[in-house]
Amino acid sequence: MDVKEFEKLLKVYEHIPKTKRRRTFMEFSGYSHYENVCSNILQFFLDSENEHGLGNLVFNALLRCIPGYENDSERGVIEVNREESTDDGGRLDLLIHSDRYVVGIENKIRAGLYNDLKKYRETVEKAAREKEQTALCVVLSLNAVTDLKIKENRFVNVTYKQLFEKIRSAIGEHITSGDAVYINHLAEFMKTINNLKLQTMEENKKLWAFFKDNKDAVSELSKKFNEFMQSIHQKVYILEDELSKNFTLPECKHQVWKEKDDDRALIHDFEIDKYKIYVNVYSRVSGWEVIIGGRNPESTNYLFNTIEKRVGFLRDDFEKEDDIIYTDFNADKNISELAQEVFNILQQIDTYKKSIK
Repeated sequence: MDVKEFEKLLKVYEHIPKTKRRRTFMEFSGYSHYENVCSNILQFFLDSENEHGLGNLVFNALLRCIPGYENDSERGVIEVNREESTDDGGRLDLLIHSDRYVVGIENKIRAGLYNDLKKYRETVEKAAREKEQTALCVVLSLNAVTDLKIKENRFVNVTYKQLFEKIRSAIGEHITSGDAVYINHLAEFMKTINNLKLQTMEENKKLWAFFKDNKDAVSELSKKFNEFMQSIHQKVYILEDELSKNFTLPECKHQVWKEKDDDRALIHDFEIDKYKIYVNVYSRVSGWEVIIGGRNPESTNYLFNTIEKRVGFLRDDFEKEDDIIYTDFNADKNISELAQEVFNILQQIDTYKKSIK
């Protein structure tokens, strides 16, 4: 495909309605997929005596997801234990005690079902016998689980989607009694888990149809883009070679650093007394960027208020922003010229370093 055909493809893509997705606090904190975190949240909302004020809402929603108990509910106190020990040293995520039931939950977000469900069932049944209650065992999962171990060990698979549907259908009864802050927390938790689930073709038919109809063209465009990004990254290594071959570099630490998928940087670290000064050269899609600064606030202050005042090595077109001095060049900047620019900065910092010795 030529460039014009790629442009037509992108114009078609631009007009496809995109599903807008709001990230939750748990997502940008980086803990959305942690099973322990999710189990802690479940424990809080399942326990009827906690300060959420929602009583047995979540427990009853769970109960109604279990075949044979769709119309059941509990009104008494619900207590929840985390990491309940089994006889062989295993850990059941949640063990719930109500007036009539003991419910064991093994929580699965992304990990496989490698647990000893037999031991888990024995633990739940033992707790139920002590109080002459009914034992129920659940694998709560992001996606439906078809592992035969579930049926063999008399567990029931309940998905988060099923649980949340039951919570939503009943939460209206708890609006006046529930604490609004914790109701919002519960809503955020449900949104977080839903965001973890991949969209199905049914949820975004037009986008999936676009990829299906243009599979070869999209694949070729993706390949070309990856080649383009590789060429951007390769420039850093070319710059590194240019500096090492044509200049006598000062004594400092030099290395190529990968910050993220679309960034590469050639890093130079100076140690001047107790201060750490860096000169980083980034190769990005938007072009080259040279950043000078300190590795900590004291070093940054030393750079601006001591080194710069004594040496004055910064060019007129350098700018200071948030304690960082930077300049940038077009992506097609001649590598030899850029290497000279970078060397001049390194040399001036090194000259200052030698002068204070």
